[in-house]
Amino acid sequence: MEIIKKVDNKFLNRTELELKIPHKNQPTPTREWLKSEIAKEFKAEMENIKIKYIFSQKNRDYSIAKVHIFSDKNQKKDNKNKTQDKS
Repeated sequence: MEIIKKVDNKFLNRTELELKIPHKNQPTPTREWLKSEIAKEFKAEMENIKIKYIFSQKNRDYSIAKVHIFSDKNQKKDNKNKTQDKS
């Protein structure tokens, strides 16, 4: 797993990651697998991790993922409620 971009968003109390995930001759990684790998690598709890997307292109041996790691699970819920109120 390679970090393409890392942003510490102090306003929303989260770390925003863009990752390149190699998977030669394998299907696109699952969200659960990716969450567990991120939890190990960044020493975060799985409930504090939100995977925005995992994207694979045809004939590529890697995927691109956008992930948010929240400082605590309450912050994750607060941000979700704020975005729902705007709709």
